[in-house]
Amino acid sequence: MSSKFVIVIYETNRSLKTNCQALVMGTLRDMVILYPSLNRASSSSITNMCHQILNGSAPQRTNKLLLHNTAGLYAVLHYTGGKVGAANLWKKSVDETLQCLWAASMGLRTTFPGKVLLSNHQPLIDISCSEKQPPTVQWTNM
Repeated sequence: MSSKFVIVIYETNRSLKTNCQALVMGTLRDMVILYPSLNRASSSSITNMCHQILNGSAPQRTNKLLLHNTAGLYAVLHYTGGKVGAANLWKKSVDETLQCLWAASMGLRTTFPGKVLLSNHQPLIDISCSEKQPPTVQWTNM
């Protein structure tokens, strides 16, 4: 068997696997939307699975369809909290997403030698608002 044929079979199996995973993520998203209370017990394991996929794989790119379906599933997982806990789960997922983005940003900053890293984490955007005025955004220079 030639090595070219083996590579084609491997690539086909890998693409079928990721397409199947994307289908499962889309189906699970629809199930969470329709039956949120039935998926409440497994929401933490689904969240962990979504984090693993959304964090990506370094040597190979993540399939766009799988990434899109996983992001859609992660976006509706707060429904499992019900009427009372959904807001807390949504806030937690937004906080986790921002922490992941901040860690990725700091990882990129460490790749450039000669730049001094900030020891205290200064926000890039300062959002301040009052009751009478709409929120104002000020960008800070680094």
